[in-house]
Amino acid sequence: MGYTWLGMRKLTWEEVLQRHEKGELAGCFRLYDDNSEAMIDRGYDFAGDILAHHKKGGEFGEEIDTVDLELADGKKITVPAVVDVSALGCMDELEYELWHAIEDYMVQFGIRTQDDEPDWATVKAVQDSIFTAFTDAGVNFKFLSDEKLGEIEKAIKKKESESWAAKRKKNR
Repeated sequence: MGYTWLGMRKLTWEEVLQRHEKGELAGCFRLYDDNSEAMIDRGYDFAGDILAHHKKGGEFGEEIDTVDLELADGKKITVPAVVDVSALGCMDELEYELWHAIEDYMVQFGIRTQDDEPDWATVKAVQDSIFTAFTDAGVNFKFLSDEKLGEIEKAIKKKESESWAAKRKKNR
């Protein structure tokens, strides 16, 4: 599945090469599939450290701004300043995993489903509860990409303009 913590922006291989050429790669990170990372120090060996990691399929990243928050019972969490959910694209995989967790939970009560189809209403209700707990703690979710937000704003302005023009025409 690869490195998934959203507090890290993944760098493309081209960005890694550019930073190396500019002497700006130190302070970035080698990322691992187990969600661990190792900071690249100033004395890194490009061929031995960076190129070898890349050839093994390893990824690279840079930390992004994070904030420390607290869940309802006081559990401390560290989250990106803005959690860009739009970057995840389709959340189907997460929703299937959540359904399997719900099924495992039901088994503890002796409840089982009669078919293999997930109950999407239950998944949505649980997912909404999770988002609510995080939002209540102060997590700032971004659900739409900048491009999609731009499209929506453009469509709204167009509708407002058309509505205004229609009212103006009517009042003449």
